[in-house]
Amino acid sequence: MLINQQGIGSVLKQSIDSDDDDDEDEAMDTGEQENVFGITSVVNLEAHKATPCIKQFFALLNQMSKQHAPENIANKINEILMSNNRLGFLVNERFLNVPAKLAAVMLQSLHDEIERRKKKDASYDFNYYIMICKTCKNKEQGDSEFFVNDEEDIFSQAADVTFAFSVEHEADTGLGGKWKTEDKQVIPYRRILIFKGEKFKGLLDKIAELTK
Repeated sequence: MLINQQGIGSVLKQSIDSDDDDDEDEAMDTGEQENVFGITSVVNLEAHKATPCIKQFFALLNQMSKQHAPENIANKINEILMSNNRLGFLVNERFLNVPAKLAAVMLQSLHDEIERRKKKDASYDFNYYIMICKTCKNKEQGDSEFFVNDEEDIFSQAADVTFAFSVEHEADTGLGGKWKTEDKQVIPYRRILIFKGEKFKGLLDKIAELTK
């Protein structure tokens, strides 16, 4: 769904030298995938609300909020999801060794693409963005939390609703993903956050300042 979108989102891949054109053609012929180092995009949840995976996404958000968020937060999330809001699922994924400065550029590019798209399609004028962020907590430092992608801390600070839950025992599930750490003293978490669409541009300005 993400890759097939036209005019929305960016994929960070390894640059292919002109001398490697034959190798590229061979890889395409054999169906081999290029190395992808990051992706920044948005899924228009309203436009795809009838899709099975989006229905599962909404069900999972409600389930996780009921299990892990305070009651007032869970109720607010349910209200946002069930109301006629235009919702965008903001995806900001990259390898750990890819610098945040590249993410800032890709996020700004995404914002510009959304601005162009919403002139033709009002459903892209999102009321809220939803993010699922990778975070960690040190077992010895209790509630001290840090974000795997530094810039996502800025989104979290501006979130209208947010909660986190441990995926320490779910490394082999969809929730845990493939991301792992060699530090056994670090507990992996996922932080769900929802922020108003009108905040997006201002947050990108803060991220650009952070990554200078």
